Amino acid sequence: MNIAIPSYNNPKSLVKCIENIQKHSPDSRIYVCEDETRTNIDVHWYCHNPVPVGVGAARRVLTENILKEYPDDILLQLDDNSKVGEGAIDRVKTAMENNPEFAWIGALNAYKHWVISSGISLKRIEEDIHFCNHIGACFAAINPRFLHQCGNFSFLITKEDVEMCFRAWANNWYVGMIDVNFTHTRGKERDETHPFHPDSKAVLGANLYIANEYPAHVKLLGKNKLGKLFKFPEEVYKVDG
Repeated sequence: MNIAIPSYNNPKSLVKCIENIQKHSPDSRIYVCEDETRTNIDVHWYCHNPVPVGVGAARRVLTENILKEYPDDILLQLDDNSKVGEGAIDRVKTAMENNPEFAWIGALNAYKHWVISSGISLKRIEEDIHFCNHIGACFAAINPRFLHQCGNFSFLITKEDVEMCFRAWANNWYVGMIDVNFTHTRGKERDETHPFHPDSKAVLGANLYIANEYPAHVKLLGKNKLGKLFKFPEEVYKVDG
């Protein structure tokens, strides 16, 4: 698997993330784009930006370089504070290989309560791919065919993953979640000056851009929330095909 990791001024977490990948998936090729700090790490490909370029631009550079070397290979997007468990990378790769209709397949860990509350059994949670509006690129496999057809990440400072998911739905691709052994540690408390804060100018601008770009699929709700305007397919897709 080719793995893309953007990192912003978070060297300790970045090192732990890489060590974790190398432990559970030693054959994976790791690509890192690091903003501000410069960390001594042993990876397949590395770039450094002394001045932060934003996560969207970082993912764009990483994805571009992966596709140059391996244009037909599934790639995995992670955050520098992601932690993959035993079998997680192989499981999401298998799900994508067996279900070529999907542009993105991510982790449903944060949404398990929602899936359970909708009446889905634990067995189905483990076996099925569950449709969703969008997933976070903290753990997300991407179909290279989708990227070749619909383009690379935008230059958004944040919400670059959300934009790509609605781009997928707008171009007749699917987005889904699976149950995998994965955890994601959120950053420290952020005020409105931080670009990832829900009320920051970066998030406000990104949500407005997404709503304007895909008006048939998403609308801007009150309190700057995004609401979908389409129905999920009725098909059921299995992780193992």
